[in-house]
Amino acid sequence: MPRQPAKKRKEQPEPEAEDPSEVEAPSEAEDGPEANWSPWDPTERKVLDIRKLDLNKSYHNENRPRSNLTKVKVGHTTSKPPPERQRWQHTGKKPIEKVEDLPKGWHATEPDLDEEDLSGQIARCHERIEDKVMPKFFKEKLKGLQASKAYYDRMSENEPEDLSQEVYERINSLRAIEKDLKKSDKTHQLPNAQTILQAYLDGKLHWTPGLITYWSNGVKLCEPRPFNWDEFEAINAAHGRAGSFWTEGLSGPGPEFQGATLIIGSSPSALEINIYRIAVRAPSGDWWDELEFVHDTGASIMHIYQHDIRRIIGPHRRQAASFLPVVSTNQFRTASGTMTRDIVELEVTLLNHSRKRILPWTRVQCVQFNPHYPIGGEGCANGELSSRAEAKGIFATRPPTQPENVYGSKAMPDAHISWLGS
Repeated sequence: MPRQPAKKRKEQPEPEAEDPSEVEAPSEAEDGPEANWSPWDPTERKVLDIRKLDLNKSYHNENRPRSNLTKVKVGHTTSKPPPERQRWQHTGKKPIEKVEDLPKGWHATEPDLDEEDLSGQIARCHERIEDKVMPKFFKEKLKGLQASKAYYDRMSENEPEDLSQEVYERINSLRAIEKDLKKSDKTHQLPNAQTILQAYLDGKLHWTPGLITYWSNGVKLCEPRPFNWDEFEAINAAHGRAGSFWTEGLSGPGPEFQGATLIIGSSPSALEINIYRIAVRAPSGDWWDELEFVHDTGASIMHIYQHDIRRIIGPHRRQAASFLPVVSTNQFRTASGTMTRDIVELEVTLLNHSRKRILPWTRVQCVQFNPHYPIGGEGCANGELSSRAEAKGIFATRPPTQPENVYGSKAMPDAHISWLGS
């Protein structure tokens, strides 16, 4: 674990209050063995000169392949041919349906096919059924593949042909984002959404896992390249501090799942809820705050409320816009529907009982939700609800299959209930 260079600062006493304003701020003093682990320490980062970045270089052909196929859809790269396929055919009258009767080495995977080549996977299922080895299994698999293909066929209707499955999904999502931004666009993202959408429609932009592009005020700033926080901060500082900054390829291609729940157990056998106190601050900020988070709710990205962001910014509220760089805008699926929200950059770390860091400050993506106070007035990360619950504005349900548990959720319109019935 890297350590920050030792600095002279005053030993910090353990505060009784949770508010970081009561923790003594750093000052010139004697060195100490724990000085490197103060929550007031800066985040390790490289300050880059944007003029020295080759933003015209494309890393598209250098990106690691997503599949091992030589022939793939638009937006994919590859480096080696697919493995030879071994086919098992049963010539008996009755098909093989028992595991003990399977041929040696038999398996149900298709390593020579792209997982997202739905037409190829469907054709292979028909072939497997004809081979009479586990036909019932492949009949069920076929149903799922046909349903998926119907879904993507509907998505690609009236769109340009020969685009990848991810691009069709991204186009569908960007159209919905564009519609929402026309109603409310505080960070001036509409020009970016419209230009990116048109680039996909024209075939000038592809969805390549591991590569991103930066956009500002509807202008493309670079060719596809791997994401790097130091590069992001340099480019964002040059183009995005006044708003309208978008990192395309980091979230998506479709809506992210954000179905956070809090299970309140009323039985001794109920599972415990793991809660962490996490220190959060704005990038390069000199103020931090600790918030409670429920661990591992299954949400796709950390989220937090604007109320909590005001706490994190602390005495710098007038400079709030420059403190939280906008990463991008994306859709998020919740129980109350799919909604469009901005994603910003924050820094997080874990502290021990003495308010000393036990991990380096780490830069993360965080989605901003509505300005209403969350349950308990605390922050939420990775889709979590606060551990403290207030009676006001809580949506709750008691599932018939688990009557000992109550599922609680935040108030509308951002109700994150991932289970709503039997």
